[in-house]
Amino acid sequence: MPGGGWRGFPVLLAEALGARLVNPAVTGARVADVRRKQLPVALRAAPDAAVVFVGMNDTLRSDFDPVRLRADLAATVGALRGAGAHVLVMRYHDHTRVFPLPGPLRRALWRRVVALNTAVDAVVAEAGAGIGVLDLDALPGGYEPAAWAIDRLHPSELGHRILADGLAGLLAGAGSWCRAG
Repeated sequence: MPGGGWRGFPVLLAEALGARLVNPAVTGARVADVRRKQLPVALRAAPDAAVVFVGMNDTLRSDFDPVRLRADLAATVGALRGAGAHVLVMRYHDHTRVFPLPGPLRRALWRRVVALNTAVDAVVAEAGAGIGVLDLDALPGGYEPAAWAIDRLHPSELGHRILADGLAGLLAGAGSWCRAG
């Protein structure tokens, strides 16, 4: 942006929807952090829609626990759905295709991403209606090098635009997700 800043997908998505943005996200947050610290802030905002984009930081930690992750994600999604929000979650891509790692580390990370996606799938199946899933593995342009920042862990400006477009498409496809009033 002029002045040197840049906008991530939350700002881009809010602008595309003409919506008010409440973004309690914190860099490095894990699913348990979202449940304990960010969820109360989100619930106070009484959202019509909520994006829950979390889990990759968990896969990178030595104490990765997919059972605990699933429980925290289910509680977060359940609370948001209970408050009437249409919830969007992510299924993750094979991050080792954009973040080069030696074979043993690549395989370990991929196993964790599969476990994360299994947890996401279970929460989505349990939640039923009112939840959308952005599958990052199938997202057009998601594996392009230009979609990734120099660290290959975070999206670039283009990557954030791709995410915002995918999320906006899910919301548009959900129909009347916005509460009246």
